[in-house]
Amino acid sequence: MGLTEEQIRHVLEKTGKQHPDDQLNCGACGYLTCRQQAVAVLRQMAEPEMCVSWVRRLAERRTDRIIETSPNGIITLDEQLTILHINLSFKRLFMCTDAVIGKPVSYLMDPAPFQKVAAGRQDVFEATVQHDKYNLVCHEIIYALQPEGQIVGIFVNLTRTVNSKRQYDRLQTQTLEQARSLLRHQVDMAGKIAEYLGQSTAESEKLLVNLMQIAQNASPQDKGSAGWLNDTYTSK
Repeated sequence: MGLTEEQIRHVLEKTGKQHPDDQLNCGACGYLTCRQQAVAVLRQMAEPEMCVSWVRRLAERRTDRIIETSPNGIITLDEQLTILHINLSFKRLFMCTDAVIGKPVSYLMDPAPFQKVAAGRQDVFEATVQHDKYNLVCHEIIYALQPEGQIVGIFVNLTRTVNSKRQYDRLQTQTLEQARSLLRHQVDMAGKIAEYLGQSTAESEKLLVNLMQIAQNASPQDKGSAGWLNDTYTSK
């Protein structure tokens, strides 16, 4: 069965070769031309994925999509630490737009970590850094991308986690201080209660002694009325 130009064109478009300039005819797939490879695909003698340049373009597009949709901020610099690219998350974290592309990274943050990697003093810089200017705490990974001669920075937002830990630490400190204060108050109260009880007992004994002396010194008429106190004390 003969193949139509429409069928061949459809396969070429599927592998990103809509225009003659896109048809590299590199021979990496095993066929002399892109058209021959498209015919082989239609005859089920080859697969579209055999086109190396097309697969590479697919991989690049997927990589670009991964970078653009990443929840982490990603920045790419050249060897002079000039900003080449920033993804959407980076723009949100550092409150910037594509207008910063072409500017030195020092425009946004301290360039020291990037300088260490660019100078070869560190293969990878990794640390948790607080950016007060942006009210932001990030875990940062910065490395050199060879052989492109580029520096890549990945920023993981830890602000919410760090703030939650700080709030927990403050609450824990306040709770411990309140517990110590309550314990001191209870100890003080126990001491005062013991002191009051001791004073009350001493006063009661003093009063009882005075009453006994009154009973013993009373006249015969009074002793009859106060004798119950002496009897009570003696019985004890």
